[in-house]
Amino acid sequence: HPGVAKAWCRLTMAGQSFKEEYGMASISDAGVGVSDIVVDDAFTAGSTDFVVMSGGSIHVTTDQAATTSTTVRVNNRDTSHNSEDGGDIYVVYWGLI
Repeated sequence: HPGVAKAWCRLTMAGQSFKEEYGMASISDAGVGVSDIVVDDAFTAGSTDFVVMSGGSIHVTTDQAATTSTTVRVNNRDTSHNSEDGGDIYVVYWGLI
C-alpha cells in the first residue's frame, strides 16, 4: 500500500531495546551512540526511504555506508555532537518489500 509505513520503532540505545516496534527484527550495539536496526523483511534495492528522529535535544543521523536493504545504522549525538547512548529514538521505513 503506497504511503503506508512498512516498519517503525521507538527505541532506547541504553540497553539496546525497542520500547515499541512493528516490522523490526532486532537492534544491536555498534558502539557508543551507534545502533544497527534490522527490519523483518528486506526492502527492494533502491526503494527504501526512512526517517530517523529523536525526542529532546539530541542529534540523530544515519550512516549511509552501513545502511542496506535490511539494516539502518543510527548515530546519536548530544548537543555538543559527542556520541551518546540516548533514548526515545524513532525510525520509520517506507518502500517496497
